[in-house]
Amino acid sequence: SILFENNYRKIYIGFSNGAILQYNAGNGSLIKTVNEVYNIKDKTQNNYKYYSHNKDISGLYYYHRPNDENILISTSYDSFINIFNEKNTEISEQIKTIKGGHSNKKKNYEILCMNFSETLNIFSTSGTDGIIVLWDFEFSKPFHVFSIIDNSEYKINATFLKFLEPFPILASSNSDGTFYLFEIYKEPNKSKCILRA
Repeated sequence: SILFENNYRKIYIGFSNGAILQYNAGNGSLIKTVNEVYNIKDKTQNNYKYYSHNKDISGLYYYHRPNDENILISTSYDSFINIFNEKNTEISEQIKTIKGGHSNKKKNYEILCMNFSETLNIFSTSGTDGIIVLWDFEFSKPFHVFSIIDNSEYKINATFLKFLEPFPILASSNSDGTFYLFEIYKEPNKSKCILRA
């Protein structure tokens, strides 16, 4: 996954090992590793480092909020959603880790893609479980789930999500070649599919 920040001076790249690195977009030099953490419990190596995601980065979204916060949202095949405060140019502060939208007691499903609506202050994720989850950003909780239904036993996954700002519409393209439009409301059970093509 790859993403520019709002001024197009820095670029974020998400890798298959779970790392997210920030580069200078002008000269390509590495600025920082966004999600690097250190495992102090590992006694066999000094400062054994790992990343807050442990599988492929499937989605990145950068959001400059009105209160002067710079937010980076990342999703991964490990089924986690991480939220970082990017206001500090040298160190990224991980604010939250969210899990549960695409997992159950038996299995964690890969998150395939994500998109954010700055107008509605919500984000959406889709996973290999065949559902699209709408999340309230402030409370980091899901408030609606769409199931992509097929009459056969073949599981359909949304492979691309896009909010059609400023309208409360979410578009999804799916693994079976279908295209959906969803009308989004923050009230529970009001959001609905308005087009399938």
